[in-house]
Amino acid sequence: MNARDIAATVSAGRASAVENVRDALDRITAGKALNAVVTVDAERSLADAATIDRRLRRGDDMPLAGCPSSSRTISGSTAGVSHKDPGFFPTSWHRATPLPSRD
Repeated sequence: MNARDIAATVSAGRASAVENVRDALDRITAGKALNAVVTVDAERSLADAATIDRRLRRGDDMPLAGCPSSSRTISGSTAGVSHKDPGFFPTSWHRATPLPSRD
């Protein structure tokens, strides 16, 4: 499925952002030997996905809601945190600032 299909499925309620995060985490775990994703913050990723699901239920317009993504850090540090620091999440659903809950 491409990003549009995933977002449409989540927006229509046929799948949730949490389900998509769990699927992505399962694929990351299955491919662990590839070392393609070095650090994952599963707990925070699932919490952010749950926030997205709540916002969608309230009717918020979120065009890419539920689409898995990752990022690659090119430099050796971001915001003064070394990429070797276990508190830094270079490839995960981690956000520098949490999603506003609007609860």
